[in-house]
Amino acid sequence: VTEDTMLTRASRSASFMTDSMMTAETQEEMDDELIGHLVNVMARQSHTVWAIDKVMDRWRYNPVRDNSKKHHPLLKPYDDLDEADGEYNRQASLKSLKLIAALKFQIRPPPSKSGGGADWGIGEGTVTAEMAAEAAR
Repeated sequence: VTEDTMLTRASRSASFMTDSMMTAETQEEMDDELIGHLVNVMARQSHTVWAIDKVMDRWRYNPVRDNSKKHHPLLKPYDDLDEADGEYNRQASLKSLKLIAALKFQIRPPPSKSGGGADWGIGEGTVTAEMAAEAAR
């Protein structure tokens, strides 16, 4: 059994589990704006963590993937990914949020400092995909 086969099986299993656990009730509890924001933040962070791990293992950006040379076409800022690659990260993030909701955790935005809505800041210590891409060059 290849690593790709194992990953495909694990992905199908996780997809079934999170999709079947997401009830209408839990979906209604999560605000659409909050979900959209969290999905985007998590997708960006997921790509960044992956990119940093690759860079730390001496991988570099190249438009053509070559495992023997440790070249990868996705070692670039999240905003530079094509739609399909960005969507892959967003779907993985959405499934994680669905699982969290299905387990009955409550996800709410923090109260804003001004009292007029949520403060969507992700924190000054957050590593960005741009930082990872720059380190890869």
